[in-house]
Amino acid sequence: MRTTLHLAALAGVSALALAVQPACAAEEPAAEGAGTIVVTATKRAVALDQAPIAASAVSGKDLAAANAQSLGDYIARLPGVVFNDYQPGVSEVVIRGIAATTYHEQGQTTVGYYLNEVPVVEPGFPIAIPDVDTFDLNRVEVLRGPQGTLFGSSTLGGLVNYVVNLADPTKIDAAASGLVGTTKNSHGEANYAAKAMVNVPLIQDKLAVRLVALQRFDAGYLDNPGTGVNGSNDFRTRGLRGSVVFTPSAGTKLSYLSSWQDTYLEDQTYLDLDHPYQRVTARAEPQRTRFWLNSLRLDQDLGGAELTAIGSIVEKHNFTQFSYPYYYVTGVTTGAGAAYSAGNARANIKTGEVRLASKGEGPLRYLIGASYMEARKYSYDQIFQSGAEAYIDANPSLFGGYAGSVLTPGDRLYGYISDTFNQDVGVFGEVSYAPRHDIEITLGGRYFWNRYNATVINQAGALGGYEGGYHATDATGYVSNKEDGFTPR
Repeated sequence: MRTTLHLAALAGVSALALAVQPACAAEEPAAEGAGTIVVTATKRAVALDQAPIAASAVSGKDLAAANAQSLGDYIARLPGVVFNDYQPGVSEVVIRGIAATTYHEQGQTTVGYYLNEVPVVEPGFPIAIPDVDTFDLNRVEVLRGPQGTLFGSSTLGGLVNYVVNLADPTKIDAAASGLVGTTKNSHGEANYAAKAMVNVPLIQDKLAVRLVALQRFDAGYLDNPGTGVNGSNDFRTRGLRGSVVFTPSAGTKLSYLSSWQDTYLEDQTYLDLDHPYQRVTARAEPQRTRFWLNSLRLDQDLGGAELTAIGSIVEKHNFTQFSYPYYYVTGVTTGAGAAYSAGNARANIKTGEVRLASKGEGPLRYLIGASYMEARKYSYDQIFQSGAEAYIDANPSLFGGYAGSVLTPGDRLYGYISDTFNQDVGVFGEVSYAPRHDIEITLGGRYFWNRYNATVINQAGALGGYEGGYHATDATGYVSNKEDGFTPR
């Protein structure tokens, strides 16, 4: 049970309390009370109640009113949406019951995740699914149902698009938010959050910068007798975000966005159902995820149409450790001698997109564009057991005569290295005709071409396939595949 006190200080008009309206860049907030939310996850600015698909949006005002801090605080309230809360940084959204498996690491996500229309998950299983803090968010958009025509892979069930507020060259603005609270069984530790935003025009109506900084701490409430730590699952989030907006003319807008967020979980959150507020492992099981996004966007008004070009680079890192209660080489299952896994992974995602969309409220509308993604992912998962190498050297007859330095170099029982490279090219478009305000007919499609290369190395070690259970040879595999096709709408 958690009790919190939320404090906020606002200067000017807070971005958290705003609805939005169409503008050259749809992230722009409108004056409070406008009452209309505009969504851009359809790749054009459309009022939510006029969007020709099943869509929901949570405004910044609603997020602030609900004291929402993370995705899990609000996403499951939307119709047709389920939030699978695993561990922070890897929890996933399932829309309309469509999921690859019951756990995200077993396959590619069926829901796409975007930050201001920039994808933040890579092809294949994602090493991390960023949970963007809600402070200074303009809105969160959720599209339900297949979105492959406009967005390509990873959107079979739908997508989630975070929209953060960008720099506003028309005014000085600032906001701050603080939170203090307690959690049952937190052993006296307090929850807290401190967040601040400042927006400064450098050239009035033309150039501005916006900076956001935040840190949040949630006190642990699970005791771990195995490690001797009470309240072991402390969780900390910290982040920095900055944007620069330059509008050299009325119809031209350049936007640069950089967003960095780091999360650290001191120990995992799964527990022993027979003992509330308790979990028992030989070692702590920390997890750390972080991502860094940089994007540059051009919005150009061409009169009857709008040209949009977006380029981005996303870096993600994940470290996860798990403790194993199994009898491996030394037979020890407790304390520092227990086996454990250590997984390190990183991903680099480069994307580019250019599109042309019609403007106006006429009955005939069109959208045409092209996209490119290049994603590289590297992961190294290892299982260790302290003292394994020395134990094998002391008992050579039990291990086929192999030395510990051969079977368990550095006390490693097993290793798995994966290095993957993906390329995806897409050309998409659609034409819509609305003979009446309540009827719209859309015809569209996407041609895609992708390529996949992967190198996998199994470092067998003492958990390999040699007679007796031991093997000292690494096995390397290489996979390459490519395909193309057309997705109609």
